[in-house]
Amino acid sequence: AALEHKVKFLSDDDEVSLGYGKSCQVYAVDDLPKVEDVNWDSIQDIPVAMVTGTNGKSTTVRLASSVVKAAGLRCGITSTDYIRVGEKILDTGDYSGPGGARTLLRHAETQTAILEVARGGMLRRGLGVNQATCVVVTNVAEDHLGEYGINTLSDMVEAKFIVRQAINKEQDLILNADDAGSVNFAKTLDNTIVWFSWDADNPIIQQHMEKGQKACFVEDDTIIYFDGKQKQKIIAVKDVPITFGGAAKHNVHNALAVTAMCRALGFANDTIGQGLKDFASTPENNPGRGNRFDFNGITAIVDFAHNEHGLGLMAQTIKNMPAKRRLVLIGQAGDRSDELIYGLVKSALKAEPDCLVICEMQSHLRGRELGEVPKVISQAAIDLGMNDKQIIHAKDTVDGTKKALNWAQAGDLLLILGLTNRQQIIELLSTEVSKSVSGQ
Repeated sequence: AALEHKVKFLSDDDEVSLGYGKSCQVYAVDDLPKVEDVNWDSIQDIPVAMVTGTNGKSTTVRLASSVVKAAGLRCGITSTDYIRVGEKILDTGDYSGPGGARTLLRHAETQTAILEVARGGMLRRGLGVNQATCVVVTNVAEDHLGEYGINTLSDMVEAKFIVRQAINKEQDLILNADDAGSVNFAKTLDNTIVWFSWDADNPIIQQHMEKGQKACFVEDDTIIYFDGKQKQKIIAVKDVPITFGGAAKHNVHNALAVTAMCRALGFANDTIGQGLKDFASTPENNPGRGNRFDFNGITAIVDFAHNEHGLGLMAQTIKNMPAKRRLVLIGQAGDRSDELIYGLVKSALKAEPDCLVICEMQSHLRGRELGEVPKVISQAAIDLGMNDKQIIHAKDTVDGTKKALNWAQAGDLLLILGLTNRQQIIELLSTEVSKSVSGQ
């Protein structure tokens, strides 16, 4: 009946619902109304975007919510940290699965929904939402291989693209033209694809535009949206705070994805530009993802990068930013293989750090002996060209942050990979900022 009346339908073990947002009607599974008793005309829809990928999901979702806010609407988002409607956090925890999506879409105050969709939730419990407005795949890289039967990068690509089942062939599937896995898999699809790239000369972008198809890219340091007929300027890259003036190329990607997504959701170019400009990656807005702290001439960036791909992007960001000296603070969980840890260290060293702080993660030993993982990290760093004098050891990430601050001087740049004790690290750095402002 819902399909016949073109009404969105959600179900779980306990409830069935019709429509999204304010007009959503929810019923217990054992107390469903008669079809003729439902006021079908009163049930309405809201725009829904779904975002998946290996890295950048949470930032993309939160950046998009800033655009929705700039349009004067309440945005509901799900993420790995919380579920939120407007400025109200409904609950904290990992809500990147179908349960979080249903909760958000049934909430009366949700006017636009941006859903983070994690691979694990899709494989364990399915999408949960079978009708969206558009879908974004940020990128696909090797991460958590060996779980849920996903053993290769090609397996991972196929798993991530399950999310496209929530849209029809005419709705926008927004993909990264700089991501080889996405480009190759897209050759098998007949969806309406909107490509994004940080390079206007990317052949995929050029071919797409020649066919009169939509794309989003950077040209002359400006984010451009091509609507199939003409190029439209959205905003200068330097005016998007999370790009750090263009140094954070992964966040340029996220801004491009959000631009294409918000066009698909029906937002105007000036609203998109304003939303991108308004969003700063603070601990409150985007915890643990490119959080910047400036004090006494020192810049510290706290990030949650935990796989080789994400860490490489953050390290490249640090390298792209001006600094007298650079420091990277790193630690890793014990369930990562020596080979994987070596890859992570190799990614970290793309920042060309003058100092590497290696932290024990005692709460994440996961079968390893105390001191074993730091030893692996230290040896990898030395094998890759660092020397003992450049390496500082710490008992945990808080102790490591304190040692990084003792090392730092004006003009230095610190990358703090806060995989544990993130809130304590943020409080420690916030205190340094406060002291600097007050002249202490």
